[in-house]
Amino acid sequence: MIKLVVLDIDGVLSEGKSSWFSSEIISVLSAMNHRSQEDPSAPPATVITGRPGPYIEAFIQVIHGTAPAVFEQGTGLYNPVSYQFSRHPEMGDLGEFYLLKQVIIEKIVGPGYAVMQIGKEYTISIFNSDKEINRKLKRMIIDEAGEELCSKFDIIYSSDSLNIMPKGFHKGKGIQLLSSATNIGLDEMLGIGDSAVDIPFLEKVGFHACPINSSDEVKHLCSYCSPEPYGAGVIDILRHFCCIP
Repeated sequence: MIKLVVLDIDGVLSEGKSSWFSSEIISVLSAMNHRSQEDPSAPPATVITGRPGPYIEAFIQVIHGTAPAVFEQGTGLYNPVSYQFSRHPEMGDLGEFYLLKQVIIEKIVGPGYAVMQIGKEYTISIFNSDKEINRKLKRMIIDEAGEELCSKFDIIYSSDSLNIMPKGFHKGKGIQLLSSATNIGLDEMLGIGDSAVDIPFLEKVGFHACPINSSDEVKHLCSYCSPEPYGAGVIDILRHFCCIP
């Protein structure tokens, strides 16, 4: 039985950075959360994303959520009921993170090779709308910061960004933190993702699905791949798993 639906945002609920959310998907998720408050057997919806805490606070308000949400690729958890933002308890000193961030700002963002997503405290996300340049960003960071410093981090592409996270931290750790915070078993969760950064959490949940626009590796992992993209795909998935009427 599915007790919680956990969704990625970019590439799942929307097409990515600066893209609009359809009014239909917002209405569906809001209705799910209202229904779950009235009927304990109805699963609520929440998110697991690389987006920063303030963004997640606003998004959870929009979908009328009460379940905790995971931000910054599993390094942080937001509880909308207690209004608490907490970093993962296993995170250590952030000195090397700040050093790498400074290199990226000075050598990659400053010269205009990429835009940095603001508001993040524990991870870094950069992107360029030119896909050819975007593909080169990882190599550029390693060349500028050095192999030794970069080896302390996981540097992974999502659907439209390059994400830099402390080594060993990913959405798999985030979903475990969410499970502990909600007392909902991983086998009782439906996860919906689209790219490589989602695989660590999709592998851990009992039910997994993706929209048609997802990467091949995600499609191969998921038990159900919707024939529809983005928000329309999510609605189809929710119906497939009987999470909505």
